[in-house]
Amino acid sequence: MNRIVIAGGSVSLLVVPDGAARGAGSYGEVLPSLLPGHDVVVRHTGQWFDLVSDLRRRYEHGVRNHFPDVLVLNYGMGEAQPNVVPTFAARHFQSWDRSSHPAALWYRTQVAPPVWKRLREVQRRTSHLPTYRLSPERYTTELRKVVTMARDETGCLVLLLDLDPPGERWLHWVPAMAERHRLFQDAQDAFVSELGDPDVRAVRPPLVHLPDGIHRDAEGHRLTAEALAKEVGPWLAR
Repeated sequence: MNRIVIAGGSVSLLVVPDGAARGAGSYGEVLPSLLPGHDVVVRHTGQWFDLVSDLRRRYEHGVRNHFPDVLVLNYGMGEAQPNVVPTFAARHFQSWDRSSHPAALWYRTQVAPPVWKRLREVQRRTSHLPTYRLSPERYTTELRKVVTMARDETGCLVLLLDLDPPGERWLHWVPAMAERHRLFQDAQDAFVSELGDPDVRAVRPPLVHLPDGIHRDAEGHRLTAEALAKEVGPWLAR
């Protein structure tokens, strides 16, 4: 049995638009079908609004306990976002965990939406300020910790997916996101190059459509799965 662990934020989980990809799935769900002849199980340990620092804290349960043959990391876009609206607030207002209590329902329908709209406007106007959910330096430090632990303890192949360039809708809400994307992509590329480990590799899928500006559609997930399969297949065949 070959074990593939995928960790990342919502970009690794969501297929958009909702309900449009019945039977298609995320790239982690598509990947086994692209590896004929290999007995593969995929474990997805990512989370909504996940940061690589969160994965590092839960490394034992999120990575080590699965003893992966392949570890796929899909981070960067969450860390690159401005932190004028703190992470805890963004998670709160975008949460799917919503109580059925009448008071909570009133809050979620009457209070939260206008507050979140104002906060997003603040974020839009301040996106040029040099604040991040994790700085580029902290991002690569956390990446290094996860990657080196995984390589030392399991000997797995580590694949780091490129950051998808932000789409038009995302650029509206975070106008400086294109520059932030470049900064974090460069930091991730430099990390892979400086590490100098042939079994820690960047994976560069073709540019894909992001209907909401940040999450892949079904075709984007399929193309991403194909890019991963080109690295995973020969590794497993060894």
